[in-house]
Amino acid sequence: WRRSLQAARAMQVSAMSDPRVADEVLVNLAVVRGNLQQVWRSVDELRASARGAESALDDVEVETSRARLTTDPAIGAVSLRNAGDQMDVLRQRCALSSSMAEEVEERLGIAKRHVEFARDRLEHYEPGTGNPDSAAALSGLRTHVEDLAVLVDLAIPLAQGVRTHMREAAETAAALTSPNLAESDLLYSAFKVDRGTQTAGRSVVRADESVRHLDRTLESAGAGAARSLGRADLLANSAQDRLLAEQHRWTPALDQSGVKGPPR
Repeated sequence: WRRSLQAARAMQVSAMSDPRVADEVLVNLAVVRGNLQQVWRSVDELRASARGAESALDDVEVETSRARLTTDPAIGAVSLRNAGDQMDVLRQRCALSSSMAEEVEERLGIAKRHVEFARDRLEHYEPGTGNPDSAAALSGLRTHVEDLAVLVDLAIPLAQGVRTHMREAAETAAALTSPNLAESDLLYSAFKVDRGTQTAGRSVVRADESVRHLDRTLESAGAGAARSLGRADLLANSAQDRLLAEQHRWTPALDQSGVKGPPR
């Protein structure tokens, strides 16, 4: 019974210090960093799309103002038609932004799963005795990975906010791409488009704010991923060195009789 207990404990210690764990952590953190880099590039596109949406909103306001102020019904109808065309441009840009934000969410979800896996693998990992540098690297890595997990968790709802606000703006714009051009309804139609522009504009502003916060969060997360990856690389190298040392220590050696046995 005692031998079984000792064997079980030995296996547990071996698993806790298995060098393959350090490699798994390194690979998963590399996946996290790769996804965060892709997301950060997408954020630049989101910011450009938000500026394009704001430009379309400005054009709509110009056209509806002209439609309200003119005394010529023909000019009013042309202006409203132009406003409807710009609303369609707004719809397309906001729909595209919503789609991009959804892709960002998906990549952040992948990063979240991999950083959580790395965190779980590090929880019970031990670098072995007699190696204070590895112990310090492990402690620092655990802290960095925990911080990275928090930043990824913060980024996900920001991406969700961008997707939601841009979808709302696209839906508002879609309902106003074909205003009523009848002479008796020109002022009402212009007023209706104006109200829709204000509603869509608020959604675009909220989306842009979320994009800015997402940009800052991802900048910190990217730096955190790089630091974590560097420490994980040191830990993996140390684990491999320890494994090679263990293999060398237990390599069978020929004794004087020519029979292989453990080194004396």
